[in-house]
Amino acid sequence: MQVILAWLGSYPTLKDYAGIFTGALALVGVIFALCGNALLQWWDRKSKRDHDREVIRSALVAELQFLVDSYDNRQQLIAETPDYFDVPVRAETEVYDKMLDKVGLLRVDQAKKVIHAYLAAKHLAMNLERNEDENPPLVKTWVGHPEGYVRVSRENAQDAVDLHRERIGLFRAAITALQGG
Repeated sequence: MQVILAWLGSYPTLKDYAGIFTGALALVGVIFALCGNALLQWWDRKSKRDHDREVIRSALVAELQFLVDSYDNRQQLIAETPDYFDVPVRAETEVYDKMLDKVGLLRVDQAKKVIHAYLAAKHLAMNLERNEDENPPLVKTWVGHPEGYVRVSRENAQDAVDLHRERIGLFRAAITALQGG
């Protein structure tokens, strides 16, 4: 019997494990706090990305709508002008230029349409110049033209109108993609 009592007495008691329990509980608390903090930081970053994405989409839609209105008006003026029309070389793309590094926040299909539309806008002057070089007017009724502009002759007016209409379609496709979420 003494052997059994000695044997039972040799087992550790709950007091002997109090330090281990306390340490384990503290460790679980630290792990829980770290996981909670990581989750909160992830949530905060996601919220900021979502906000940035909405700001970018809204700003690009506004600029693209301006380009649609501008190109629509310009193509009408080109069609109505009797002799020639001056088209600015520089495209009005300040918003896009400033936000180009953030276009990656958009969905892939949105980014593709936006980039395609803006590249088309930036290449309009080059396309108009090439068209004028390939199809020069028979009679030039002007001498020179203002710097920073491409002069579109009456003979090439319909091609210029078509180039503007093509870009208007690209702008509208980009707007639709951006407004789709």
